[in-house]
Amino acid sequence: MTVMTFNSPIEFERRVEPFLIKSEALHNLPLGILQRLVQQQDYYDQEPVLGYIHERGDIQAVVIRTSPHMWVIATNHTPSDSVLEEMVRFFADNHHDVPGLIGAPETITRLADRWRELTGRPYHIAMQQKVYQLDAVGPYNRGNGFLKLAEAEDLALATRWLYAFGLEAGIDITEEYAQKVTEQNIKHKKLYFWVVDGQVVSMVGQARSTRNGTTINSVYTPDKWKRRGYATCAVASLSEKLLGEGYQFCSLYTDLSNSTSNNIYQKIGYYPIGDSLVVRFNGEDNTNT
Repeated sequence: MTVMTFNSPIEFERRVEPFLIKSEALHNLPLGILQRLVQQQDYYDQEPVLGYIHERGDIQAVVIRTSPHMWVIATNHTPSDSVLEEMVRFFADNHHDVPGLIGAPETITRLADRWRELTGRPYHIAMQQKVYQLDAVGPYNRGNGFLKLAEAEDLALATRWLYAFGLEAGIDITEEYAQKVTEQNIKHKKLYFWVVDGQVVSMVGQARSTRNGTTINSVYTPDKWKRRGYATCAVASLSEKLLGEGYQFCSLYTDLSNSTSNNIYQKIGYYPIGDSLVVRFNGEDNTNT
């Protein structure tokens, strides 16, 4: 069992994409991160950590971190104990910070348990997620609303809403980071508003893309506009637009504790394809000392 690491995102993508593409929509996060690293080199401030664990040439797991974010762990089947031990040694021997983990629930739980045993750092479940895929948009009532591309003059509003979205979703986010992401999304024409009677009432974004699909995120509606179907219309309209541009599917993550979002996405054609777990570690990481 060996960990291979790469400095070149292009070379790393070439090596691991065949492994990840086997479950393309489910692996939209690592595949999308790699596409960003290759195509938008100014998106991340720090050098990423890119690696995979293999046994006699066969990839068993892919590990990616774009600091300050958590580790993304991608597997196509439940990994063996030896694979998990190799991951733990990789983190420890290289003094990597491990603020959190995201991936398949069983893999993440077992890996988090092993990291806790080694470091003494407790962890908590930050979010249980469902991953959805959409191949065609079902019927929906858009009313008199329409989708509007966010422009440079929308930066202040979009930044406030993205920051509020992060807080609402329980994501570690600062106003500075929200502005940076918003600037990138507006620059690359990835952020949209839903407008009704001249009033901007909801926001939705196109996030990462893969070879055949793309991901929806940053779905946010201020409290005073909630429960009117605006988020549903925004997601449906953007999904419809992206499929019309040639993407074969759209995907998105939901918080399993939010029954409303899980229901509305299914109404417009999204169907569940897997589960994801986010865990965060408490306290300082003593492997960096």
